[in-house]
Amino acid sequence: MIRIFSLVLFLSVFTVKAQVADSLQRKVFLQGATNFRDMGGYTTSNGLKVIWGKVYRSADLSKLTPQDLEEFEKRKIKTVVDFRGPIEIKQAPDKLTSNVKVINLPAGSHQVNPNGIYLQLKTKVATDSMMRSFYGVTDSLAFRYKPFFATLLTQPAESALLFHCTAGKDRTGIGAAFFLIALGVPKEQVMADYVASNYYRSDENKRMIPRLKSVGFSEEMVQDLMGVKESYLETTFQSIIAKYGSLETYFQKELGLGKKELARLQNLYLEK
Repeated sequence: MIRIFSLVLFLSVFTVKAQVADSLQRKVFLQGATNFRDMGGYTTSNGLKVIWGKVYRSADLSKLTPQDLEEFEKRKIKTVVDFRGPIEIKQAPDKLTSNVKVINLPAGSHQVNPNGIYLQLKTKVATDSMMRSFYGVTDSLAFRYKPFFATLLTQPAESALLFHCTAGKDRTGIGAAFFLIALGVPKEQVMADYVASNYYRSDENKRMIPRLKSVGFSEEMVQDLMGVKESYLETTFQSIIAKYGSLETYFQKELGLGKKELARLQNLYLEK
């Protein structure tokens, strides 16, 4: 038992150290946004690397400062893809300059109300099961991610794209996973990028714990709700595979990513 605990502790510390080291290049330090990071630098199965400075992921952008917007300009972010629904957008509209094009892809999120979710879950004990259930519903994914990839495929070479939702971990996490898989990044690296939200959101999540505990959540429920687990994303993968046989078939049939489109995507976002 002690050996198992020691191994778990070692792996936990090792993972955190790896994420800290990775964040030195990947994290974009902004005053008004969390979980904001560059998707570049990952190595594909055939040894190519995802280009730095072309695609970014983030939580909501409603609190960006003038200095943050200068950073947007510096990084040439000209397109923002927003996966949130209308209620979320109304509560926290993105604060962007007029020269940034915003594409809203709310499929599956039309009724999402962050405050309502907290009240609803106040009576739920199995928060982990609820999250797995969310990740297992794949019917609306194509309506969200097919136009996302269509936008990626038509990006001007001189500009960058950012995609986000409210927390930057679930809808954004699935989008990031699909993007990296389409580029040929191995699954273990895809998972590492996904669970890194626990590191990038750690300060924000700590601030949320007292608030949610004050309305009846246990700390375990808060961790399940505010964090991510490999099992959540794996639920999405397995749900897709059960219906389509493989992610490759799903990408082709539902996301418009056949051999031609995948080759173009890889040509745009992998180093030559």
